[in-house]
Amino acid sequence: MDFVTFQDSKADIWAYMTDRYIRIVNPSSATRRERAQVTDYWKDYQNCVGLFGERRGVLPYKQSSYDWQPLVMQAAGCVASAWARLAADVGEAEATLILEKELGNGIPQKVIEAGLIQKARFAHIS
Repeated sequence: MDFVTFQDSKADIWAYMTDRYIRIVNPSSATRRERAQVTDYWKDYQNCVGLFGERRGVLPYKQSSYDWQPLVMQAAGCVASAWARLAADVGEAEATLILEKELGNGIPQKVIEAGLIQKARFAHIS
């Protein structure tokens, strides 16, 4: 994105950041966080979008590839992270059993190996 494009998109960026990315809500306004009502002062903050010019309706960046292989790698990474977090709490063998039961399938060894690398990040949280 060049500087001119950025300047033209500031209002859209503000709107996205204050509506989708960050929201300050009243937690008692709904039972689910995503349905909670934005606080009055956050609405005022969101309305400052006019300081940045007109909204132009920028579109999200298009996915560059529709290949399935990166999605498989991402899914494996997610399972490895879940395994690592669980293993830090209940141990490696128990984490493997729990996730295999949840997924209804065995966990590939390379996913467990990736989880072992990540486990160190979570061990200090427990």
